[in-house]
Amino acid sequence: MGFRSDERAQSTLVGAILLFAILIIAFSSYQAFVVPNQNAEVEFNHNGDVQTDMQELRNSLLDVRSVERFGKGEYTVISEHRSVRIRLGTQYPARLIALNPPAPSGELRTEESQSEFRIENAGVNTSKIDSEFHEDPEKLLGTDPAADMSTNFLIYNPVYTEYQTPPTTVLEHSFMYNEFQNARIPVTQQTVIRPNATRINIVLLEGNLSRSGSQAISIDPQTLDGPTDTVPINRSGTDPITVQIPTRSPTAWNSTIQSLDGVDFETPPDPDDDDIRVTLANDSYNLRVTRVGVDNDAQVNDKTLTPMQIEGQGAVGGPGGSDTYDVVSVDPQTPGGNDIEVTFEIDTTDPNAQVNVQSLDNDGTVRDSTGIINVDGTQPQTENIQGANQASEVRVILYDSNGVEQDRRTEPI
Repeated sequence: MGFRSDERAQSTLVGAILLFAILIIAFSSYQAFVVPNQNAEVEFNHNGDVQTDMQELRNSLLDVRSVERFGKGEYTVISEHRSVRIRLGTQYPARLIALNPPAPSGELRTEESQSEFRIENAGVNTSKIDSEFHEDPEKLLGTDPAADMSTNFLIYNPVYTEYQTPPTTVLEHSFMYNEFQNARIPVTQQTVIRPNATRINIVLLEGNLSRSGSQAISIDPQTLDGPTDTVPINRSGTDPITVQIPTRSPTAWNSTIQSLDGVDFETPPDPDDDDIRVTLANDSYNLRVTRVGVDNDAQVNDKTLTPMQIEGQGAVGGPGGSDTYDVVSVDPQTPGGNDIEVTFEIDTTDPNAQVNVQSLDNDGTVRDSTGIINVDGTQPQTENIQGANQASEVRVILYDSNGVEQDRRTEPI
């Protein structure tokens, strides 16, 4: 009896091999293309989140509410900065079969400036000072070697796998920008120089911070010194007042300063310089300086500025003073986009009173802030802040000339 050949099992085997090959190819394509694209999106979104965290940290550093009370020559600093969460990294979505690279991470660190703040061609206008300072206010101009007007920068560096060209985010005395390979892109405006308010507001950063990983960390800023009382300064000669601002990137500062009225540059900024020099058009300004720490070991050293509050004994806004302070009204409007136009009225007899205008989320978190600014001589006044799309209310805080909170008012948007 003869037997015919049967190839049915062989066909089944070939089909199984082909199916397995298709699955291998599909899995390889998923691992090679889909997973990287999804992870790149996770990394890109995280970079936006951490920049939001850095803006919250900026606002907390500028929200100076410290108080210095004098009694028999002694003072006490009370710091009320908000704690801020920084999401150094994130996690990729969990996968059943595909593999993820190591979780995205980042590093937040301080970097010491290579130059110091200096205000040249200026002197303290003693005719506007009604009482004695505890130290020579000229030290705040940075021209006295005994005064330390150095500062630090805050820098966030991400470590991603798929997002190949993420920016380094830099925070320098209220100005935050993204550092790309061939560009510097501003994220926030600076508040150091406010020509319209004839104000120079310097926040010096102290501390040695270096934190890395993929988890969230908490930063607890604290006021170490100041804020000083408002120090009136005048041009001291024929040359205009010049402010030297330490920076990693004069080019980045150029983009934010050049849009302001009443400022100019002595020379075009050199990208390799450690500072930028800004000349001011007005002959007189009000100067205020604060030193803030960003780690628990930050301390006031022997060369740092001494609190310059005016002696109390009946001084304006000081202990024993009789000034009145009242936030009469706050009217927030949303003209469009993410802008909030806040019109408010202040009733005070303190000529050096100051305010801080803030937008708040539902949980009370500060979304944006003007920082400490002068109360205009003409009331009401209007300030613009961000947060119309996220915030639920605005708050105006009124301070006396010593930086002590006297009144506040909160209104829904």
